Amino acid sequence: MKKFKILIILIAATILVCLASLVSCGIIGGAKGTKGLEYHLWSDGTYAVTVGDADFTDKIVIPSKHKGKPVTRIPEKAFENCTSLTSITIPASVTIIEANAFLGCDKLTDVVFEGNSQLISIGAGAFKGCTRLKNITIPDGVTSIGSGAFYRCGNLEKIEFPDGLKTIGSYAFENCSKLKSVTIPDSVKSVGATCFDNCDGLTSVTLSNNMKYIGDFAFCDCDRLTSITIPDSVTSIGYKAFYGCNALANVVIPDSVTNIGELAFGSCKKLTNITIPDSVTSIGESAFSHCENLTSVTIGNGVTSIGEYTFSNCENLTSITIGNSVADIGYRVFTKCIGLKSITIPDSVTSIGDEAFNGCENLTSVTIGNGITFIGFKAFYLCEKITEISYNGTKSQWEGVSKEYNWNSHTGDYTIYCLDGKIEKN
Repeated sequence: MKKFKILIILIAATILVCLASLVSCGIIGGAKGTKGLEYHLWSDGTYAVTVGDADFTDKIVIPSKHKGKPVTRIPEKAFENCTSLTSITIPASVTIIEANAFLGCDKLTDVVFEGNSQLISIGAGAFKGCTRLKNITIPDGVTSIGSGAFYRCGNLEKIEFPDGLKTIGSYAFENCSKLKSVTIPDSVKSVGATCFDNCDGLTSVTLSNNMKYIGDFAFCDCDRLTSITIPDSVTSIGYKAFYGCNALANVVIPDSVTNIGELAFGSCKKLTNITIPDSVTSIGESAFSHCENLTSVTIGNGVTSIGEYTFSNCENLTSITIGNSVADIGYRVFTKCIGLKSITIPDSVTSIGDEAFNGCENLTSVTIGNGITFIGFKAFYLCEKITEISYNGTKSQWEGVSKEYNWNSHTGDYTIYCLDGKIEKN
C-alpha cells in the first residue's frame, strides 16, 4: 500500500512538471503556439516572435506566452514572403506589428485578432502585397496604421477602423482595387498622401468630422466614387486629391476650406457644378481642368488669384461667376472652354494672363472691369465669335491698358463699349 501511494505521488509530480512546462511554453495559459516559431527575448522582458522553422506552415497560431512571459511583438519582416501562409492568429498580448511583418504573404486570406486585443500599432508595409486578403477588422486599441500597411492588397473588400484610430499613413490602402467602402472615424484628423489612390472599386467614403487635411492623391483615380461630403473641419484639399474620379458627380466644398490644391479635382468627368466658398483664398493650377461636363462655376469672394489652367478644357462650361476679390486670372485658366458664351470680369481684376480664354470659340460677349491694367499674349485668341466687349471705364482708360501683342488675334469684329463711347476693332 505504501509503495502504491509513493507511485501516485510520483505520477502527480510528473503531471505538475509537465503542466508547468506547457504553461511556460504558452501551450496552455495562452494560445497553443505553432511548432517551429522562434522567440526573441526583448529588453522589457517580453518576447517577440518570428517564423523560424514554420515558414512552410499554412496556418500559424502565435501563442500569448513563451516560457511564462508574454509575446508582445511581431518584429520587422517576421513573416516576410511566407508564401505558404494562409491564416495567422494573433493573440491579445501582441501590442505592435512592425514594418513589413507579413510583406508578400500572397496566400494569406485570414488574419484573426483574438478578443481583447492590446494591439496599438500596425507598422509600415505590415501586410503589403497580401494579395488574397479579403477583409480585416482592426482591433479597438489601434491608434496608428503605417504607410503602405495594406498596399496592393488587391482582393481586400472590407476594412473596419476602430473609433480611437488617429493616423492612417501615406499609401496605406493604395491599389486596393476591390475595396468598396470606407468609413474614417472622427478620431482621424488627416488622410495621408495616396492613402486610397487607385482604389477603383471604391463607391462610398465617409470622412472624419474632425479631419483637417485631405492629402495629396488621397482618393486619386477612384473611378467608381460618385459623391463625397467634405466635412466642415477640412481646411485644405491636397494635390490630385480626387483627380481622375470619373464617376464623381457631386462635391460640396465647405466654408472651412482655404486651399484647393493643384489638380485636386482634375479630370472628374461627371462633375457638373462647383461652388467655391468665400473662405477659399487659393485655387491651385489645373484644379478643375478637363472636367468636361462641368457647366457652372461660382468662385467666392475670398479668392485673389486663379491659377494656371484651373478650368481649362471644361468643354461644357457655360456659366462662370468670378468673385470680387480676384485680382489675377492666370495663364490658360479658361482655355478651350468651348461652351462659354459670355464672361464678366469684375473690377477687382487687374491682370488677364496669356491665353486665358484661348480657344473659347463660342464666346460672344465679354465684360471687363475698370481695374484692368494688363491683358496678356493671345488672351482671347481664336475667340472668333466675340462681337461685344463692355468695359467699365472710359475710352482713355481703355487705351491706357497694357495689351500684349496678339491679345485679340483671331477674334470677331467686336465693338468695345466704354462709359463715354465705343471703340471699333482695329
